[in-house]
Amino acid sequence: MSLISEADMALVPALDQKLESFKIYPNPADTKLHISLSTENTTVAIYNSVGVKMEEVVVPGTQHTFDVSRYTKGLYIVKANNSVMKFVK
Repeated sequence: MSLISEADMALVPALDQKLESFKIYPNPADTKLHISLSTENTTVAIYNSVGVKMEEVVVPGTQHTFDVSRYTKGLYIVKANNSVMKFVK
């Protein structure tokens, strides 16, 4: 007897599947930071390492490029789709 049914197991993603809702590149970034989203009309925000919001946009499609050339060197946080990623400038 199994505690978990096969139907329940079908709801659990395979271990090799990625659950990323977005990707950022390049990392580290110098002048441009590209974001690739899994859904359209997503709000994307970038914060510096002390939590100050640098910028926020609603991306109408699934691709966007941020101009990070004016950012100082350091660690930044990107939030989108209830997910968080870090990048270095």
